[in-house]
Amino acid sequence: MVKPKPPRPHLLADVEELNPAGPAGKQAATLQQMNRTLQAHSAQFDKLLQAVLDTKTGLEGKIDSVVIEVNLLRADHRKLAERVSDNKRSIAVAQPGVKDLHDQVQRMETEVAESQERALREANLFKSPLHQTYRDPDGAGLGLSADPSSGSSSPLALGPELTPCTADDL
Repeated sequence: MVKPKPPRPHLLADVEELNPAGPAGKQAATLQQMNRTLQAHSAQFDKLLQAVLDTKTGLEGKIDSVVIEVNLLRADHRKLAERVSDNKRSIAVAQPGVKDLHDQVQRMETEVAESQERALREANLFKSPLHQTYRDPDGAGLGLSADPSSGSSSPLALGPELTPCTADDL
């Protein structure tokens, strides 16, 4: 005689109904625990995946704004480079004229310095005791007495009203 085969469990519920205390029932309980753990992990994974997608979206937006900013900076850089180039051309065109002006200024400075030296030398001549010049406050004549009663036209007859000339008097 052939022994009847035990029924094959096709569904987990069928296995539990057949023999919950037997080895198949223990496997079913283990499988159910694993299924609950898998569903919990799946929910956590879904949350993490959503956070990653949100972060990706946020980063893409930031990357886009950075790319736009970089493009604006490149445009500004090009404009500045053009301005620098234009300024260099202007300087190159103006440089000969500036050199001529610089040479003129140096010549004028040299002339002014020479003129000042001449003026100082001439002023020093009048300060020298050997070349002392006197002025007559009444306008009677240089080196002469303003008093007509003195009868002398000699420079030795200087009166107290005569004072030495200064550079400002000239």
